[in-house]
Amino acid sequence: MDAQTLAAKAAQALTDATAGLSNQETERLAGATSLTLALEDAGSWTLRWDQATSRPQLINGEEDGAIKVTTTTTTLVALASKKLSPFTALVHGKLKLGDGAQQHARDTVRDAAARWMPVLMRVGATLRDLVDAPPTLLAGGLKARVTAARIRPDGVTVYDIAVSAGAEAWTVTKRYSELRAAAGVSSGPLACAMDDGFPARSVGGTARKQALDAWLRAAAKACTTERAARMLYPVLG
Repeated sequence: MDAQTLAAKAAQALTDATAGLSNQETERLAGATSLTLALEDAGSWTLRWDQATSRPQLINGEEDGAIKVTTTTTTLVALASKKLSPFTALVHGKLKLGDGAQQHARDTVRDAAARWMPVLMRVGATLRDLVDAPPTLLAGGLKARVTAARIRPDGVTVYDIAVSAGAEAWTVTKRYSELRAAAGVSSGPLACAMDDGFPARSVGGTARKQALDAWLRAAAKACTTERAARMLYPVLG
């Protein structure tokens, strides 16, 4: 998908999301600070509360004084699909709040941006078809590697996975069980990988991390671009 087509889809998604808000969602936006959504791969738009009509208004381009949210269409889709949490997106720089002087008032910026989150989630849901077949994103192939293993406060071990496709790069976090479930089904998302390289439950610690890393690298390499678009990318996107 070329940049012009992506920009048109993003604009339509924003229009539909703004128009499709429920009465309750609209009431919660009353008096909200304007928000500029800067999509690095599609363009910029500003969401403004219109006092005269008591409705949100969509404006093409950026607006001085508006809270700025910088991200990509891929991240919005991942947020809407619950494959990525807002907290993780913020920590890894996939969702950036504020611009310039706004960086010094993070709590205020975060609270103001949160009021527009229902709109942003609707935009991501509308653009979800990009996850199913992102040919431009995957034109250069898909790569994945395990960068870290860590234990969450609840005691569960999770693995941070660095993924790259073309010029895009991001990080996802998966449990061993999530990857095993995908690998264990012959028709599942990672069916293009060699199952015999997946570490058994009895393998733990550093050995498991290393085995998962080797398996993921092989999975990404074994998948053709077309198959990765349909199978591997939805798991790691």
